[in-house]
Amino acid sequence: MTKILTFYNHKGGVSKTTTAFSLGCYLASVSNKRVLLVDADPQSNMTESFFSPEESETETTLPGTSIYEALRPRFEGSSARINIDSLELPTHRKYEKLQILRGDWNFSLAERYFSNALAMAITESVHDKHTYNVLHNLFQDLINKFDYDHIIVDLGPSSGAITNLALLSCDGYFIPVTPDRFCAQAVDALSRLIAAWIDRHEKTITTFPPFGVVSFPGKPVFLGAISQNFKAYAGRTQKPYIYWETEILKVINEKILPTLPSRTGSDKYVSSIRDFGGLAPVAHIVGKAIFDLDRDDTQFASADGKSWQGVALESWLDKAAAYKLEIAKIAEVVTNA
Repeated sequence: MTKILTFYNHKGGVSKTTTAFSLGCYLASVSNKRVLLVDADPQSNMTESFFSPEESETETTLPGTSIYEALRPRFEGSSARINIDSLELPTHRKYEKLQILRGDWNFSLAERYFSNALAMAITESVHDKHTYNVLHNLFQDLINKFDYDHIIVDLGPSSGAITNLALLSCDGYFIPVTPDRFCAQAVDALSRLIAAWIDRHEKTITTFPPFGVVSFPGKPVFLGAISQNFKAYAGRTQKPYIYWETEILKVINEKILPTLPSRTGSDKYVSSIRDFGGLAPVAHIVGKAIFDLDRDDTQFASADGKSWQGVALESWLDKAAAYKLEIAKIAEVVTNA
């Protein structure tokens, strides 16, 4: 079972956050797992998805501890590890086994601290070695204290220091893709990027033992690719999308699998999620997973503010049900890998 996982692609617009949030909701509600979401993207879109509109619009400050607030004691040098007893982790109003370490825009300031750690942890700087370890240690301490089955880390479309250390601190990751030329190029570059991060990590942690600092494996396993937002007509994927889906799989087979730690069978798409149209914005409005949207929620998509019925409602519910089946495929990998 993969404990700490993420969805990563440094290309934007591939539905990382939507899929990560939906997976968390599924694992918490359907699989009956204790799940913590960690919003490590300064844009904090997962945090907005987690809280209902009432919670996010009527308060100047969201409830709970933000990831930047949690890590400040380490950045300021007063603590090697984070005191997790001081953290407040809100529970989702609908999914009682789903909690969050929320994001905030101030987390962008962490880029400087993590950049310094990446550069200086290989030296004799014990302070930077502890900063280098802090995310991994935080995740492990949270699992040990609160008995989480899974921690899902949301990353931004970045190749910066935050993403570097957050990804290395995970046990595994999915690569969400959109079937187009630029995503094929992004996955090609991603294979070299992650390999470089792992290689540097292995060199860096050799300097830790003389200072009594214990590090972490830093070898997240590639769990598979997820095809997102492809179009279909009469039940068939349009030809250009089939072409780029195939090309991206070639890149995965030739560049990812031979060079990076991977699970067996990850040369095929874990799931293929069709364009879910207007469901995603409504899910964001009501603060729940796409697969849990119901008739009452259609009022937020209708022109007159009334709930849909008939063919329109049937199509809506069919899309939500199809989405749930694809999220279930991802959840199966997470619980079995």
